[in-house]
Amino acid sequence: MVISRRSDYPLGKPFPSSLNKLTVNHCGLVRIEARILQMKSLSCLNVANNQIKAVSCRLTNFSALSELVLHGNKIREFPPSLCTGALASSLKLLDLSQNEIKLLPLAFCNLKNLVHLKLDRNHLIMLPVNIGKLSRLRFLSASHNELKVLPYSLSKLKLESVDVSQNPFLDQDKWKIVSKLTVPSLKECAGIAVKKHG
Repeated sequence: MVISRRSDYPLGKPFPSSLNKLTVNHCGLVRIEARILQMKSLSCLNVANNQIKAVSCRLTNFSALSELVLHGNKIREFPPSLCTGALASSLKLLDLSQNEIKLLPLAFCNLKNLVHLKLDRNHLIMLPVNIGKLSRLRFLSASHNELKVLPYSLSKLKLESVDVSQNPFLDQDKWKIVSKLTVPSLKECAGIAVKKHG
């Protein structure tokens, strides 16, 4: 079912129980309402271009939901609880672009089956340091944010497409300072541990 005008949005009656794909765009929704949150068989929920400020934690139990499109809303955070329930296993595409998110929770990387992730045009100052845990991720876009560096774990991913353009990354001369930082060897770490606990 696709609803693209506020005047077409059904009021006072439930959505068909057999529905597995629902698109509600440009309808001025300020939240994902209760009737939608009862539709546990949804495989695709698209509520782009509305006025939604918060993502309901009740979506965590949506075990069939593989696509969640939240593009063009006013969302400021992605609840960590959404990264622990059934949704963490079912979700394959997540579009959070054009929102107001500054940080993603560390638990975000529990979305283990995520393949497509869109984070463009937010206010992100960094990506989760453990983003490398998203081992199935193939398509990542995080353009037009406030990113200054990228986490090292990103290099572990087998990405087919990545877009991090239009971010204020550190200048090359500052990268030289970062590159001079050294990581102690395993032998040095063992010595430190023996000295500390010995």
